[in-house]
Amino acid sequence: MVLVVSLSSCGSTYNLYAPPGATIHSTMGRNYSHPDEFLYKGMPAMTFRSKTDFRPPEPWYLGRKQPRPMADIRATDHWVVTHQLESKYLAYSESFQPRQARLQDKFGGPYLFYIVIDDSGTVSGWKMLLDPKIVSKSERMTVMSVDAIRGGDWSVAPAFDRLQ
Repeated sequence: MVLVVSLSSCGSTYNLYAPPGATIHSTMGRNYSHPDEFLYKGMPAMTFRSKTDFRPPEPWYLGRKQPRPMADIRATDHWVVTHQLESKYLAYSESFQPRQARLQDKFGGPYLFYIVIDDSGTVSGWKMLLDPKIVSKSERMTVMSVDAIRGGDWSVAPAFDRLQ
């Protein structure tokens, strides 16, 4: 049995109790940041698109597949870089998000889905960020690092072309 604990850093003290034999994974001690601190500042913004339509892998977290079916990524979707994480970028698609939101409604959560992509157009995972139109700025803190990417097996994904 695995118990995953995520606590806010609001200054409160929590006592954790787990059943015997449970392994506790805590997000405490990780570096939480506000996504706006990682906004991409390059001009013009880089834009990518897939070479073909394909079904992307489901996000993974803590070594487990998440129960979220993913909408197809289409060759007509334009992915605009919005954030930079070390040598990788987060890119968001205005055309992909509504398709994903229809599937996501079943699972809840005000998330926007970003692909994690490098300069060469290789995608390595998903990053889900809370929607700033729905969630207050103070509640959008998250781990913004390459090791927090929700991967999945992207080896079947086609390369993405850089449009600009």
